[in-house]
Amino acid sequence: MAGVSRAQGAELLRLFYPHTENLYFLMGIGLPALFLMWLSGVRHKNNKMINGAWRYGRFILLSGYALDLVLQVYQLTLLRGAFSWPAAVTLLVTIWLMAYLVRSSRVRHTFAN
Repeated sequence: MAGVSRAQGAELLRLFYPHTENLYFLMGIGLPALFLMWLSGVRHKNNKMINGAWRYGRFILLSGYALDLVLQVYQLTLLRGAFSWPAAVTLLVTIWLMAYLVRSSRVRHTFAN
């Protein structure tokens, strides 16, 4: 979104990521999820190495969300608990998706085979 609007791109980016070093850290956290997306397309029943890595996918995603949650709580401590809608919505979505990964039988079955 920040890349599309040339005039206000930096302002939009600062709205969601007040500390730009956190943006690069979060991009790094997202790389395992991209790897799992790629892995879902190339896995076959007869490839033991890819299927072995696939079984750890749920743990990898949960670890990424946990790191994201820790970073968001750290950002809240830097703001000294000041309320902002982007931070609140992002925190809520992160907690909701993490709960879905923990509780969903569909996700559990997806990474089981």
